[in-house]
Amino acid sequence: MFFLWFGQSNLPGGTTPIGEFLANGPKCPVGWTRSRVWEVTPDRLVKEIIAPLQPTHLVMSCGIWKDTRSPVYWEALRLAGESLNARTQCIWRTSSVHGPHYTPFFQRSARWRVFPYLEELNKLVAESDHQTHYLDKFHLRHATSVMMMQKLLAFAENVTI
Repeated sequence: MFFLWFGQSNLPGGTTPIGEFLANGPKCPVGWTRSRVWEVTPDRLVKEIIAPLQPTHLVMSCGIWKDTRSPVYWEALRLAGESLNARTQCIWRTSSVHGPHYTPFFQRSARWRVFPYLEELNKLVAESDHQTHYLDKFHLRHATSVMMMQKLLAFAENVTI
């Protein structure tokens, strides 16, 4: 299951009414759309929407957006993850731009594990014999995105690739 969160510019949200979503699941494959039926803060997303679903994994990231929110905001998100079912693995995926700024909130938690995205991406770029980014030097090419997702999944399952 996937929820899109555009940092400070948009709150986490969805296109299916939340009660219907929790009862029946999503109506369509994962995709982004401008129409939203609901929006909540990230900590409320975790506590009110994700918690009842009892996922095996929760992976969150701040993305690329510079965020000026207070430490209270990040602490609330960390605590929300810690309140999930004990079998849920909470993973904070650092970002390529602003992640290290927020990472300390999640590093000091026994429940959250930190996936070092930028470190893994830099290793992949150094080992790669093909172009990893588009010309904008920011967006990853599809093959690189797939490799990074494989690394994240392996990290979630404690496997080295």
